[in-house]
Amino acid sequence: MNEIQEVIEKAEEVNEETKVNEETKVNEETAEVNKTSEGSSSSSTSYRSARAVRLPTPPPILRDPIFQTGKEARRISRRLFEILFYFLVYTGVMLGAYFITRGYTSAKSRHFNPSGWYPLIMTAIGCGGFMALAWHYAVHWIPERAVLTVFWLSPLMTSAVGILLITTKSSLGLGIGIVLTVVGFAQALYHCWVASRLSYATKIVSAATAVLPDLTTAAILLGLATAGLHSTILGFAIAGCAAMGSGWDALAIFGFVLSLLWTQHTIKNMVQTMIARIKYNNFAKVQSIPSRWALADTIKYLVGSVALGSILVPVFTVLRGSALALQYAFGRSDMFMYSFGWCYYHVTSTLPIHGNRYGFVFSGGYNRGFLRGSRNAWQLLERSEINQLVESDLTGSFCFFSGMTGGAASAIVVGWWMRATHQDHVPQVVTLALLIGYLMCRIGTVWVQASVSAYYIAYAENPDRTQFETIRDRLLEMRRGQGLRRELELSDRQR
Repeated sequence: MNEIQEVIEKAEEVNEETKVNEETKVNEETAEVNKTSEGSSSSSTSYRSARAVRLPTPPPILRDPIFQTGKEARRISRRLFEILFYFLVYTGVMLGAYFITRGYTSAKSRHFNPSGWYPLIMTAIGCGGFMALAWHYAVHWIPERAVLTVFWLSPLMTSAVGILLITTKSSLGLGIGIVLTVVGFAQALYHCWVASRLSYATKIVSAATAVLPDLTTAAILLGLATAGLHSTILGFAIAGCAAMGSGWDALAIFGFVLSLLWTQHTIKNMVQTMIARIKYNNFAKVQSIPSRWALADTIKYLVGSVALGSILVPVFTVLRGSALALQYAFGRSDMFMYSFGWCYYHVTSTLPIHGNRYGFVFSGGYNRGFLRGSRNAWQLLERSEINQLVESDLTGSFCFFSGMTGGAASAIVVGWWMRATHQDHVPQVVTLALLIGYLMCRIGTVWVQASVSAYYIAYAENPDRTQFETIRDRLLEMRRGQGLRRELELSDRQR
């Protein structure tokens, strides 16, 4: 018995020594990590080593083995979209130069000179850039007033552009003017509908944008400069096509407009991905990274993912919005339309899983492909039970309304200039100015959407942090409202 007891005691001593050695090794590794992290602000070399050690730990859903397969296929698809994006941009610029030259040389034999559009297009770009910076600084300095102001200013300015086009006394101006007036009226109705959610919108925007990351303004200025140069080339090309006026030229105008939309949205979303990565690291309390590295990594590795997301997110948003409009417009008044609307709504309700703006946070934070990042983000939001809160968030509406104010300002300035100088083609130029101003202004407010998206994702990963009181308070209000609604429905049934 004594021999057995001695063996047991020796085994316990060995286990204690092993445990002490493991603890000592862990402490040494921790000290080395802290030492590396402290030196990260002094040089780029120490930053890279710290980033390699302290990358954010993916949530459990990302560690599922199913997400570790198909890396090569995803890399190839990302590369294909990157090549496609650069090819279309290069092709658009080359074709634009051709149509600019052809339109200018053919002006001698025609009554329409496209060079008259050039100062108007440059004015629209300048006005759009000014409005973009104005909203950028307004959200940074007075976020509450900025959010409340844009929801009543956008309907007024959009309707003003519509009235301006209606007074041109042309069939095209009348059609576009009526559409814009209806859009302005719909924006006013939407403002009334979401009035009860504006208080939370101001709080979430204020909390998410409390700190402006370094080089955010510089990144926005770079995006505006790139977008302005691209808009100048394509705008002049559209003027050259309008000078010829053939069927093929009309098709070329349609292609230039699509190229303008995709390129500008890609530029916007690249800035969004960069800022979302920085804000996510700040909210998640992981290793902060210099803004210049976030911008460089986005340009170098994520162009393909961002280009794909720039196609899917606007298309999915339009489809979901139309489904909601059908559901609220017809309700149960018409059984056929109700059945169609119900089916259409439930089909479009699956679209956010495959493409949503929170996928840009995962693309930047985890270097994910957009489709994979969108799935991961949406499943994480559903698991945290905040997907309904996210769907009712007004940040996207704020960015859209701010874009409409920028576009309307550009259109009004250009339209009155053309009316004062008695120029022709007012509806065409005003519509182009509206589009350019809208796209430019969306770049200026993209950091708001990036910050709020990163705020939601960081909360979904760790809801217990004190900095997320805004979301917790809103969830509590929603649950109380749902409970009160159920009590009212139950009392009505009992009556």
